[in-house]
Amino acid sequence: MTAAPDGYVSRPDIARLAQVKRPAVSNWERRHKGFPQPERIGGEDYFPVDSIASWLDHRPIAVNRLLPDEQLGTTFGQRFRRNLAAPKPGGTVDAPPALPAAASLVTPEEDLWRDLERLRGVHDVGSYRNLVLGLIYARERDGAGWTDASGDRGRESAWATDALRKLAWEMDGMLPDLKRGHRMLAEVAGIVDRAVRTMGAAEAFRVFMDRFALWEGKRGGEFHTPRSVARVLVDVTAAEAPAQVYDPSCGSGELLLAAVERAQETDPEQQLTVRGDTLQRDSLPLARMNMELHGVDARLGIQTLEALCDPRPPHERFSHIITNPPFNVRNWCEDDPAYRRPWRYGPPPRGNANFAWLQYVLERLSPGGRAAVLMVPGTAFSENPRERAIRKALVNDGMVEALIALPPRLFPTTGIGATVWVLGREERPRQEVLFVDATAMGRLSRRNQRELSNEDHEAIAGVLADWRAERAPRREVPPSSAETIEELGRQNYNLNPSRYVRPKLPSRSEHGGQDVETLLRELDQLHVAAAKADAEADQALKRLTW
Repeated sequence: MTAAPDGYVSRPDIARLAQVKRPAVSNWERRHKGFPQPERIGGEDYFPVDSIASWLDHRPIAVNRLLPDEQLGTTFGQRFRRNLAAPKPGGTVDAPPALPAAASLVTPEEDLWRDLERLRGVHDVGSYRNLVLGLIYARERDGAGWTDASGDRGRESAWATDALRKLAWEMDGMLPDLKRGHRMLAEVAGIVDRAVRTMGAAEAFRVFMDRFALWEGKRGGEFHTPRSVARVLVDVTAAEAPAQVYDPSCGSGELLLAAVERAQETDPEQQLTVRGDTLQRDSLPLARMNMELHGVDARLGIQTLEALCDPRPPHERFSHIITNPPFNVRNWCEDDPAYRRPWRYGPPPRGNANFAWLQYVLERLSPGGRAAVLMVPGTAFSENPRERAIRKALVNDGMVEALIALPPRLFPTTGIGATVWVLGREERPRQEVLFVDATAMGRLSRRNQRELSNEDHEAIAGVLADWRAERAPRREVPPSSAETIEELGRQNYNLNPSRYVRPKLPSRSEHGGQDVETLLRELDQLHVAAAKADAEADQALKRLTW
C-alpha cells in the first residue's frame, strides 16, 4: 500500500497511531455505526485524519491497556494525536497538514470536554453525567460560595461535596460515590467553573448534555432530543405565545425549552404555560435543573407507560403538544390493550406502543390544538392489522395534518431516520394530508451526525405554512405533496411520504412492464423490510459492549 494522501490515514495507520492491533480497528469499524466512513482514493480506502481523531476522542482506554505514562481516563484520541505529532527517526513529523490546522481551531467547548473526559476514570457515564451537570447547577445557584472556596483544592472539594449532598435527595443513587476531600471533585468543579464563565450556566448545561448523550449511546437517546429535531417539532406546531405546551415524554426538557425560545422570539413579553412528564426517574432532576437554569417556570412530573392504557379520561388538556416518545416499546400494557380501556381509534398491539402514543397525545389535545409527535418511519406504513386500522380511523376523522420524513443521522446514536406526525383537532379539518420529504436536507457534522441549518428549518416550516394558507408551495425543497383522504383510502392508508412525494408516473410503462400499483406495492414491501432490518440492527447493537 502506498503512503496515505495528506490529511488521511489508512487502517494500518490508525492501528499504529492508536497503538492497537490491526483487528481492533476492523472491530471498531464493524461494530460502531458512528465510525467514520472511508473514502476511495487511488483504489485504496483512506479515512480523514480529523474524523478519526474526533471519533477516538470518545473511546477511553481500558485501565489494563494504559501505557506507563498515561493517566486514568486517557482516550485513544489523545494517544492517536500524540503519536501523530511525534517526530519520525529522520526528524520529520508524521502529522498530515490537516491536523495542526484543526488542532489550532479547538474551541473552548472542546477543550473543556476533553478535560472532563480525562477525569471520568472508571465511573459510570450516567452517574458522571449527573455529577457534572449537578455541579453546573450548583455553581450557578451558589456563585458566592464557589468564589470563597476557589483557589484552595481542599475547600473546592468540600464545596462540591456539600453541593452534591444538597442535590442527593433528587438524585439519590445516581451520583458517583466520592468522599469528602476527593481530588477529582475539586478538578471537576474547576472545569465546571471555567465552563460557566465561558458559556454561561444554561448553555454549558445544554452543551454538556449533548456531549453526554453522544457518550452514552442508545441510553443517552432516551432522555435527550438533539436541537435540530426539537426545532422541527416546535416549528411545525407553531407553538406561539400565549399558549400551553406539554411534553408527555420530556426527558431532559429540550423540546419544552425549544418551544419557550420560539415563543420568546415571537413576543418577548409573553410566556408559555409549560408542562412535562418524564418516563425515567433520573430524567426528572435533569429536566428541572435545565428549566431553572434557563429561567423557565415549568411544572414537571413523572409518569409510567401505564398512563397509555389508563381507562380514566385525562384531567388536563393542552393547546400544543410536542414529544419524542420511546420508539417501538414492547409490553407497554399489562395485558391486551383491547381489554383495558376504550380506544377511540382502535386498540394498538401490545407488542408496540407507537399508536398508543399517538392516541394518548390526541386525548390530551384541546379542541383546535395541534401536536407534533416523532415516530419511526415504519409507523406510517406498518402492515399490522391493528395499526393499519388506527391509521385509517385517524385519517378519516381528520386528525392527521401532515407527515414529514426527516433525514437519517439526526440522532448521534443511530443512523435510522424519523417521521414527524403533525396532528390536529380542528373543528373543520382539511380533507387532505400533506406529505413532506426532508430526507435529503441537512449536512453531516464532524461527529458524523446530521444537522439541519436555519435555512432548512425555515424551508420545512414554510411548506406547512403555505399549505395551511391554501397557497402553492413557494419552495421546491423540501418536495411535498397534498393527498386527499379519498386517495389515501385507495392506497390502503399507507402514509409513507416517499409514496406520494415523487414525480407522477404513467399507469403502465410504454414497454408493457409492471403497472405502477405493482411497483408501489413492491416499494412498500422494501420499506417494511428496511424498517424491520433497522429495528433488528438497533436491538443487536444494544446487546453489544465495547
